[in-house]
Amino acid sequence: MLGTYETVKKWFDCLERKDYDSYYELIDDDITWINLRTVEGVNDCLPWLGELRGKEAVLKSYGVFGEVAALVPGSFVLHDIHVDGDTAIAHLHEKMKVHKNGAEYAIDGTFLMRVTDGKVVYWESFWDPSGAIKAIKGD
Repeated sequence: MLGTYETVKKWFDCLERKDYDSYYELIDDDITWINLRTVEGVNDCLPWLGELRGKEAVLKSYGVFGEVAALVPGSFVLHDIHVDGDTAIAHLHEKMKVHKNGAEYAIDGTFLMRVTDGKVVYWESFWDPSGAIKAIKGD
C-alpha cells in the first residue's frame, strides 16, 4: 500500500501521463470532492465545478470537463507536494484549451488531499477561475 506522499505523487504522475486507469484506482469510492465552490452567476459556466460525493460523481465530472476543454500538452508542471500524516498539499501549473473556440487558460492551483489506505478520500482545489470563465465565454 502506498503512503500519502507516494499516493499523491502517483496521482499527479498519472494525470500528466494521461494514465486514467491507474489514476481512477487512486480515487476512493466514497471520496469527498470539492472542485472550487460554485458561485451562481459567476463560475457556473464551468459545469464540472462543485461539491461532489463518490467516485462515480467525480468520474462524471471529468467527462463534463472533457466536453469543454483539454490539457495543453507539455503544460503540466507539479511544483511541490507537502505532506503531514494523511494530508497533502500540492501546487501545480497547467494550461487548458477550450474546444469550441481554441482559447487557452492557465491554472495555478493548490490542492488539498487526504489519503487513507493508498486512496484519496478527500480532494479540494483552490484556483482562480476567472481565466477559465473568460476563455469559455469567449470574451
